[in-house]
Amino acid sequence: MNTPSAVALALCGHAQIENATNAAEDAAKTRPSDMQLTAVDLPLTRAASSLARNRPETAIEQLRSMDHIERIHPEAIYLRGVAYLRLRKGSEAAAEFQKIIDHTGVYWGPFYAVSYVGLARGAALAGDMPRSRRAYQDFLALWKDADTDIPILKQAKLEYSKLP
Repeated sequence: MNTPSAVALALCGHAQIENATNAAEDAAKTRPSDMQLTAVDLPLTRAASSLARNRPETAIEQLRSMDHIERIHPEAIYLRGVAYLRLRKGSEAAAEFQKIIDHTGVYWGPFYAVSYVGLARGAALAGDMPRSRRAYQDFLALWKDADTDIPILKQAKLEYSKLP
């Protein structure tokens, strides 16, 4: 089971997330004592699938079982932040992304830099424009040498330029 792939597929809205979800569900039935599968992969895949189907409330609920282990599974924090953004709950979203940003000593992989964009969006939804502006600036500083055609970078620059 490759959960980060399921998470990536869901965030991109890819139709293959259903295949990943079905595979995880089938594997959990045949290996119910596999803790990695049942406690990590399955909740992450279910939540990613719920986000792909635009069911953010369900995604948040599916991630509750991971609250006590989220620090070693940043996908859970990131997906919860995305779900809160989709629910337009800016303060809650910002708090989730801030968790990732605050723990720089931990390897967060692809979630660290893009969490600044999530924080910026959450702060903007919450009406905290100075915090939003700072988060966008931090993201843009981290990605100053990145390919300018990367969609998240282009979107972040556009959103930043539109801040009041």
